Order: sequence, then C-alpha cells, then structure tokens
Amino acid sequence: MNLAKRIIPFLSVVVMSCNSGNHINPDSGQLDGENDGDADTSSSCEPCMPQCEGKVCGDDGCGWVCGTCSGDRPCVSHHCGAIDGDSCINMNCGNDYVSGYYCGACPDDWSCSMYSRSCTPDGGGCDGIPPGGMCINGSLVTCREDNVYTSFCDFKECVDSSGNEEAHCLEVPCLPSCFGRICGDDGCGGSCGICGVGKSCDSDLGICLPGEPGCGRFKDNDVCAGHVRIVCKEDEIEVSPCLPQGKICMTDSEGRNPSCCQVQPGIECSGDVPEWGHCEEDHLYYCDNAQLKVVHCRLLGHGDCIRDELMSYGCVIPVY
Repeated sequence: MNLAKRIIPFLSVVVMSCNSGNHINPDSGQLDGENDGDADTSSSCEPCMPQCEGKVCGDDGCGWVCGTCSGDRPCVSHHCGAIDGDSCINMNCGNDYVSGYYCGACPDDWSCSMYSRSCTPDGGGCDGIPPGGMCINGSLVTCREDNVYTSFCDFKECVDSSGNEEAHCLEVPCLPSCFGRICGDDGCGGSCGICGVGKSCDSDLGICLPGEPGCGRFKDNDVCAGHVRIVCKEDEIEVSPCLPQGKICMTDSEGRNPSCCQVQPGIECSGDVPEWGHCEEDHLYYCDNAQLKVVHCRLLGHGDCIRDELMSYGCVIPVY
C-alpha cells in the first residue's frame, strides 16, 4: 500500500531564513561564498548560476537552496507548504483524523464504521456485495461465509468486476531503470548491457571494469562510465558515483577530465532516463520538457525519494 504523505502547496506559511540574496548549502549550512570543499572546480563543469528569483525555499538549481522553511514545513514548488496526508491507510471512508484527509463516501445503503473507517452494509452480512466482489475507494471488498472482507490495494488501484472477471487489486508492475548504468540488472530482471572481453560488470555501480588488477584501459584515460567518474591513480582505479550526490558525470570538450557536475538548466534528457523517474538515495531524477531535472528530496521537508504512485517516483514524507 502507499505508505506516504503527499505534499501540497500552502503559501501563507511564514518563512524563516528565506533571504533571496543568500544561497544555503544544504549539507554544510554555509552561505554562498563559503566553499565547503565539495564544490565543482574542474573545467569540465560549467559555472552554475543560482536561480532564486521568486523562490523562498528549495533548490536553487546549483545544488544549494534559496532558503528554508520554519518548523517541519516542507518546501513545495519553491514555497513553504503544508502536508496533506494521502494516507487513509487501511481506511476507505470518512476522515483520517491524523492527516485530516477525506477518505471517501460509502455506497448507498452502506455506512462508514467510526472505528475502522471502513464501509459496511447497513443490512448486515454481505448485503449488496456482487458475487465477484466490488471496489470502494481503492479497496477490494469481497464476501466470505457471509462476512465482509476488505483488502486495501497498493496505490488504491482497484478494478471492479466486469463480465466473468472478478474485482481485483491491480497488479503493481516493476519499473525498470538503466539510468547511469551500462551493464547489469535493470531492477526488474532485465539487462542494462553486457561488458566486453576482459571486463566485468560491477553490479552495484552498473559499469564495466577491468577483469584483472590494475587500471587496464583506464591507465591513461580517465572517463565517465555511465554517471560514475573513473580515474587511475598509481595503477589503481578510483570510482566516484555522481548520482547519489545529485550530480551527473561530464567531461571536457576533449572527452577528458571527468567530473561530477551539477545538473543545470538546458541539459537534455538522455534516452536512459525512465518516464517514471529515477530515485538515487534521496535525489529524484526526471525529464521535464526534454530537459533533465534533479530534486534533492531532503529539501522538501526531509522527504524521501520513493515510488509514490503506480507508475511514478516522487518526493514524499513516509508515514510510520
């Protein structure tokens, strides 16, 4: 089931520490001009110009933030927001008093139990339930031995009975991703590619590395493999995954000097970015108008990057 709270705009919240002239590094808490030692200094990375006009919080487009919100308020669309619980966990009617979310109304001649927040027939037993079961507000309701059974479908995806088909919860498909990977598993049993002779796939990083000790072909050729920076030092390979940093791997105009760089406006989406987005730790990567975007979910009220809908990933606040 969807154990997540969605985030909705709420623009009247007082914002703290929101000076459009200051850009705050979310990791160090430093203001702009205070280098924390983790900035991109390589010529492979284009200078990034913060975009904070009209924004009071959230990402400035360069991996820092335009400001923060008071208390536990999340940042939504660069404004401080309020949490609307898309919870209704194990509920299909009435109000979820924890989040204030309305879970839905019951069918005619049914009532919402004040204890379970589930719909039950006014006539008792299984009165009104078709032989093939039925859907009520994203839950599957069936009858067994004259007792009502309610199953809460993942992402509230329930399909009503039709013809000879019984009502059922929609099967949740696996969403593969090869973003930043050139070999290994795509997360759903498929392949992102295979390595050539003399190389082996690092299954965690999704990149091909020499099968023997030493740098192999990387000895005089530092590169970006997928979005992993590979350099050779003293005949030993050093790898730096860029995606967990909210960055991508880029080289200079000659294809050398690989660096982990901020995702800036105008960078085109590559074909390996899945349409449902990609989570890398607490960073969400997605395409918007054919441009690559990345959101640091922690900037949205310490949110997580998880699967939030049947066919998409997003930044949400989990309900425990």
